[in-house]
Amino acid sequence: MPALISIAPLLVVFLLLVLRRWPAKRTMPLAYVLTAVLAFAYWQVPAVRIAAASIQGMVIAAELLYIIFGALLLLFVLKHSGAVAAIRDGFHSISPDRRIQAIIVAWAFGSFIEGASGFGTPAAVGVLLVVMRLNPAIWEFVNHTKIKIPNLLGTDISTATAPLRLPGTIFLIVSLCCLLLHRMSFRRFGAAVCESSRALVGAAVAIVFAVPMVRIFILSGVNDAGLQSMPTELAAAAAELTGRAWPAFSAVIGAVGAFVAGSNTISNMTFSLFQFDVALRIGLSPLWIVALQAVGGAAGNMICVHNVVAASATVGLFGQEGALIRKTLIPTIYYLLAAAAVGSLVLFVL
Repeated sequence: MPALISIAPLLVVFLLLVLRRWPAKRTMPLAYVLTAVLAFAYWQVPAVRIAAASIQGMVIAAELLYIIFGALLLLFVLKHSGAVAAIRDGFHSISPDRRIQAIIVAWAFGSFIEGASGFGTPAAVGVLLVVMRLNPAIWEFVNHTKIKIPNLLGTDISTATAPLRLPGTIFLIVSLCCLLLHRMSFRRFGAAVCESSRALVGAAVAIVFAVPMVRIFILSGVNDAGLQSMPTELAAAAAELTGRAWPAFSAVIGAVGAFVAGSNTISNMTFSLFQFDVALRIGLSPLWIVALQAVGGAAGNMICVHNVVAASATVGLFGQEGALIRKTLIPTIYYLLAAAAVGSLVLFVL
């Protein structure tokens, strides 16, 4: 029963976002409320802990939005300064075929950045990083400028952020450098700021609810019902159901973890010990089972809601998150099937 209840928020997200094609800004608030209600009513997580997990999620969401805004600002500064048009013309001179252009960007991204350096952007980033490394005082200042809130609302949940270390800060500094390097007018720069802000609003609602939902989901292990956390209950039920066939499903758990958390690292931190214990219980190599967990976590990043929301915001595809996930679901399934086949072959045949 706990496993069925714990999967309910994920099913709601999949049903509304992918099948019903709701935009993420409508889906994620409902998913957040459902997760909070289940955590409080069934898991008996104290309300103060749910609130603390939500606050922690909002801090993480603010970091994501800061990074997205910086990336958007840099994109629109390059657009309004004429740099994007120049880069596009450069690609067109190589080949008018957009498929070839996409391959160049995807497989030779470093060369692409080097080719665009005439506009000063990569140079500005490189100089900034070099100066920070060569001047210990600057690096020390950046590294230790943190906002930390321990024991949120009297719980064991803490949160911290180091804004100067976030990529958003680099994006903002480079955008300001472009103002001078590209000899932009303040009017054009202001237009880039306004356009970035409007684009950010489309992603904000979804991310502000998606990340707190994830934190409640993961931190539900401290409760008065004597249950493990929602993801652990779900994984334990899956392991009991599959038995020795677990290698075929191990990567799926990793993918579910990344789908929920938006991070392969968080997925591995949540499920690696569980995967290790399952491997010992069914008499298989823990090394291979944990490896499958990591592979699945990497695949799950392709369908993670707030990753897709962030990418959609960057290119202006607002409200089309479900359509994107339906497309990325195909390579995700292929990836997981391949992992299951290789893992089963190694563990049972070779």
